[in-house]
Amino acid sequence: MYDIFLLPLIAIYSFVLLALVTSIVLPLRKLKGAGQVAVILLVLVFWGVVYWKNLGGGSDFAERDWRVASRNVCEKETASFPHWFRIDSFVDEATIIRTQSVLLLLSERGLKFVEIRVGKNQSSKGFIAFGDSQGDGYWETGVAEGSYARLELGKKGDVSCTELPSHVKGHESELPFLPDTCIKVTYSNKATSRYALELTPSHYSTWSSARKYGAWTLTDREKNQQLATVTTSDTSTFRPVGFVTDLLNIDPIRGPSQDCRTASNAIINRILAPELPRGDYPQLLRLDKEITSNTPLFDANNSAIPKVSTVEQGVKYSDKDIDLLFGSENSHALWIKAIDQAKNSGWGNFGHYLIDWKERVIRTLQPPKWWMVQAVNDGFIAYSFSAQSWSAEGGLILRYASNGKLDWSARVLPPKSPSGKCNRFEPRAIYTEGTDLILADKCGEGDIGAKWLIRIRDLPGKL
Repeated sequence: MYDIFLLPLIAIYSFVLLALVTSIVLPLRKLKGAGQVAVILLVLVFWGVVYWKNLGGGSDFAERDWRVASRNVCEKETASFPHWFRIDSFVDEATIIRTQSVLLLLSERGLKFVEIRVGKNQSSKGFIAFGDSQGDGYWETGVAEGSYARLELGKKGDVSCTELPSHVKGHESELPFLPDTCIKVTYSNKATSRYALELTPSHYSTWSSARKYGAWTLTDREKNQQLATVTTSDTSTFRPVGFVTDLLNIDPIRGPSQDCRTASNAIINRILAPELPRGDYPQLLRLDKEITSNTPLFDANNSAIPKVSTVEQGVKYSDKDIDLLFGSENSHALWIKAIDQAKNSGWGNFGHYLIDWKERVIRTLQPPKWWMVQAVNDGFIAYSFSAQSWSAEGGLILRYASNGKLDWSARVLPPKSPSGKCNRFEPRAIYTEGTDLILADKCGEGDIGAKWLIRIRDLPGKL
């Protein structure tokens, strides 16, 4: 049985088919010879044009060109935008945000909260946000479509803490969030944010006179004022979803991209809090711009570089040691340790990230080209472990202050009595323990490794 909504379409196509047959049959019956051929050719051309413009490929091309034109208009509009719309929250009235974008808006973009109008997916389930790739699915909720979800940072144990979708589960307690962070979600029938992102849907028709572009608008509801508007071909059912860009990947001179392939993102990607996170964001640290070292072309062959001796110890690492020393910067145990260290001493070390607890800032250093770097105590140590550097002449370490200023350099001499655990020693972790600076390596994939110990008092400067 036909769906009742298909009946008008069936009637239209039946009428077109009848008209097509009639327009061919009549010339065949009424005309003869060349006149018959000419009229039939004209009829076929006429119906070919009708099909191409309204039912076939011509309609597809026309719609594509119409959408491309709207994108060009949008990009001209964004060219006059300020780099940032400085607001501390907004409500997404069109349900157009991805899950990872929510986390970025609540972290490096510094928003106090984000509200989202609950949408309904193809399975007729309520959802808050889209997944970050095709296989991720939606951030679903049991709350009815049209309600508002308010998302903000909380502390684990808060009554409103919500489990995130599987593809981002745990991200809320990783850098730059504190390890005990959660995402709180509360629901209401009315949005509370002063600012709103809204879609006025476009309308496409095969008849050009009936086509109408829509708009994405960021509105200050208190002042009844539009902060930004971009032209779009998006509809309530066809809305490409974009990604919020990491701040560190945005050119500070040019600002966010003007790309309007996802028109809504041309606005969302320019949203930034009036003040970036500091002490009034208890669950968050601010990731600072990378510091450029003042020694981009360090002279490794300088004979005046002080030399320091080492003692090597063979080591059998436990699983916990491997995670804390050589784990990736996704290691939750290492992140917890770094935050505890920062709380106790004022500074925390998390791989190449230096945590300044007083300023609530995470700093990174760009070392000389081809060098590695790790945060150590209240600064950084850059080191070179190429085959040439760790030869009989020894390797090199450079000590930088937290602002990127070079404090001192030293040539690390290989130990006189190697443990034999590693065929070739390449430090993969640098840290202090007691009275020693330790360069540690894990030889291969097992649990065997070695440490080079340097007495801190032998170093040419403060550590």
